[in-house]
Order: sequence, then C-alpha cells, then structure tokens
Amino acid sequence: MKLSKPELDGKKILVVGLARSGTAAAELAAACGALVTVTDTRPAGDLSASLERLSGKVRVSLGKPSLEECLEYDLLVLSPGVRPRQDWIEKAASAGARVIGEVEMASMVMEGSILGITGTNGKTTTTLLTGAILEASGIDIEVTGNVGTALSESVLKSLLEKRRPLFVTELSSFQLEGTRDFKCGIAAILNCTPDHLDRYPDFKSYRDAKLRIFLNQDEEDFAVVNAGDNYLIKEAGKLNSQ
Repeated sequence: MKLSKPELDGKKILVVGLARSGTAAAELAAACGALVTVTDTRPAGDLSASLERLSGKVRVSLGKPSLEECLEYDLLVLSPGVRPRQDWIEKAASAGARVIGEVEMASMVMEGSILGITGTNGKTTTTLLTGAILEASGIDIEVTGNVGTALSESVLKSLLEKRRPLFVTELSSFQLEGTRDFKCGIAAILNCTPDHLDRYPDFKSYRDAKLRIFLNQDEEDFAVVNAGDNYLIKEAGKLNSQ
C-alpha cells in the first residue's frame, strides 16, 4: 500500500546503516513513495537478517558510496549507529547533500505528536512508565524510539492504521544529533553526565546533542527539566517553551 506523503513521494533517498532503525526508515520511505537505496559498510553475510526484512521496493547497494553518488540523492538518512563525523559524510554534506537522521525523516511524515524523553540514565524506565500511565488513562499512544521500536516503524504502523497517536519516544543523543525540523510538543531531559565520549570530542558536544530535544519548541510546547542540574536549569531559561 502506498501512502500519500508529498514530503517523500518521488524523492531519491539513501538510508545509511542497516540495523533496526535503518531498515524501518527504508520501509517507511518506500511506503511513502520514495525511491530508496540502503547501504552498509559491513559484508552481506553479516546483514542477512536485516536484508530479509526489506521489501522488494528497496534497492541494496553495500559499501561506502562515492561523493558523486551521494549528491544524486535528495536525502541521506543516517541510522543512529552511524557516526556522522566520517570523512565521506562530512564531504557529502559540505558539497550540498542533505544529511538527516532516522527520527527526523519519520517526523516529516508522521501524523500525531511527540512526547520525547532523553537523559544519560533512566530514560528507558521513564519512557515505559510514562507510556503505561498514558495508556491507562485512555490516550492513544505508541511507545517507541530507543526503547526498542524505531520511530519509523511506529509511524508506518500508525499511518497504515489511520491513527494520530502520541508517540512516547525515548531519544538518544545519537538520534537527536540528526534532527533539524524535528519537534517535541513535550520534551523531557532527565539528567546529563559524561557519556559516549568515544563518539563525541568532548562533554559539551554530547550535552549539546541532548539539548536538541528542545529544538523548535515554542510557547505552545512544554519542557521538563531536572531541577537538580544547575546547567540544565540555566539552559532552560533560554527556551521558548513552558
């Protein structure tokens, strides 16, 4: 079934990384009418389970794409596990390629709103607890994101079911660093302590990625911040949200 989504219909999209989020992003984009290619630098033998999950609408081209190939696509969609600070990705972005993350692409076509939760510790527990409370209150929800089901998978499911749920979404720094227009109607940051410094050059870069959960919020939106963290409270003073 093809979904009517002009944001992706007819677009040429390269999904980079064939883990759970990458395969979900490829399937969502293909269902929305995009011309989708997936790539991964790992050998095909290590990707058999992921490749089996792909529909016949998705083209597979393994290996690192050239700069010329990257520029042929309307969007390069990075899975959370793919480091954006790779030479070929940075060169493609500098040359004009539009590089985004999986949750950004999912948000382009979703119908519903996002309650986003991030933090160094406790975000999975908080996401599951929040989802259980809201579901018990009779609210149509999808618990999704880093908690186990890719946002793209949840968005595709809800579109096919013609629902507009509240996506209770656990968001890692890896997912948030690929956001541009992504917006949470409600966003919570539980805490932020040094972590993933093998991926980030310093703690500030990691913390800045976490704070992107408040990106694009306005006075209609809500930010929930740990009052015990002086830095987060200081940053909260810069926000437009309530």
